[in-house]
Amino acid sequence: MFDGRNKGNSSFPSRRDSKQIPEHELTIRGMNPASSSRRGKQARTSDMEMMRERFAKLLLGEDMSGGEKGVTSALALSNAITNLADSMFGEQMKLQPINPKRKKIWRKEMDWLLSVVDHIVQFVPSKQVAKTGDFTEVDA
Repeated sequence: MFDGRNKGNSSFPSRRDSKQIPEHELTIRGMNPASSSRRGKQARTSDMEMMRERFAKLLLGEDMSGGEKGVTSALALSNAITNLADSMFGEQMKLQPINPKRKKIWRKEMDWLLSVVDHIVQFVPSKQVAKTGDFTEVDA
């Protein structure tokens, strides 16, 4: 059973190993350091903007207007994973190795989506007895 704390047994880990170098610290060899740092900042900025947009969509339950038509966070997360899988593997007609660039994008976006899993809370109703002897149902 998946409990949100992946031990490395899955094809998309939710946490990085301590030996891995974070993507934002990787540099392309043979490039001018000034241009690579500029490109690195642009890539990090675009990644952060994309992550903000994804998390906002998850928090609002896919209702970007902020109205009441949103779905639960768990369903929004499920839909986001399904849509990501469809966009990555939808056109693939047979089993074959994935392009390393697409694989890198898949892992990065799955890491973003699965990072939310550790913070999902399920409220379970329980009954409490008031001083008057009445029962009150409370989500705990």
